[in-house]
This record gives sequence, C-alpha cells and structure tokens, in this order.
Amino acid sequence: MRNVRAKYIDAFSQGLARRRAASQDVHAEIRLELNGEKRHELYKLLVADAIERDANGVITAIAFTTSTIGATYLDLPILTPLAWQAVTFRCRTHEFPASHLIAWGNRWIYDEAPPLGAQDGLTGIIHSVSQPEPKADRLVFDVDFGSAPFQAFEELIALLASHIEAVLTYGEPQN
Repeated sequence: MRNVRAKYIDAFSQGLARRRAASQDVHAEIRLELNGEKRHELYKLLVADAIERDANGVITAIAFTTSTIGATYLDLPILTPLAWQAVTFRCRTHEFPASHLIAWGNRWIYDEAPPLGAQDGLTGIIHSVSQPEPKADRLVFDVDFGSAPFQAFEELIALLASHIEAVLTYGEPQN
C-alpha cells in the first residue's frame, strides 16, 4: 500500500509544480462544502487537489490522479489494484462503527491542524469520505486519501477491523 500512496504523492507534487510554473494563481488543497442531503457534515466536505484561476478570472478545480497498481497490506482483502485517491471499502453492516468513521474523517480532513502536520510538501489531509450506503447487504463508501500520511490509512483499517469485506478502487465491480 505504501507504493500506492507514493505514486499518488509523486503525481500530485509534479502536477502541482507544472501548474504553478504555468500559472501564478494556483492554490493546493482547498476544502469545499458541497450541497446535498447527507447524514453528517463530513460527507459534504471535499478537498480539491488544487484550484486555479486563469487570466480571465475563471476558477477551475484540478484533480491529480494516478492509474491503479497492485497493493497488499497485511491480510487486508484487496480485490483490485488501487489508486490512493480512489479507495472503496465494502464492509459488513452488523455493528458498523459509523460514529468512529466520522471521528476518523473529521480528524484527517481539516487542514487547520493536520494530525501529523504537513507531509511531502503538502497539507497532510484526506480529501473526502463518502457517506456509507447499503449495497447488496453491505455498506460501501469511498475515501480519497489525498495528501494524508500512510498512518491515516492504517488508522482507518484498525478502526474498521473485522468489518472490512473488501477493498477496491472506485468503479470496480461491487459483487
């Protein structure tokens, strides 16, 4: 899994450097609150990788992405190659620790005081957690781990523990 994070951080850093070289008005990791009905405020938050204003004043959100690569982590059931910015968790519903997931997300999404400080020249925060939704007798949610350190991933895995049935990348079959 560390290789998945490293690939994303490299793509993020290089992409941001290229944008900054080409434009003087690029800002990394801007937190936005989206409209919509959600059970908790956390699920409305999205951190854009970067925001850029062009010469005409048009503001564009920029997403830095990577292709998926194979990954392993302890005995975690990783069913597909992964991308750090696009991880789907499929979990058992019985006694799912929803309040713990919210606490974890709130700990890692706010850039005012990232738990471990800046990481790799970036803020050190996750970029989003989707609201867990029932799907085929399981709860499914997505995490964009953004610039968060590997410890954020490890904390989430420890928190979910025996609830995790599968780890995939967005868009992969959810059978």
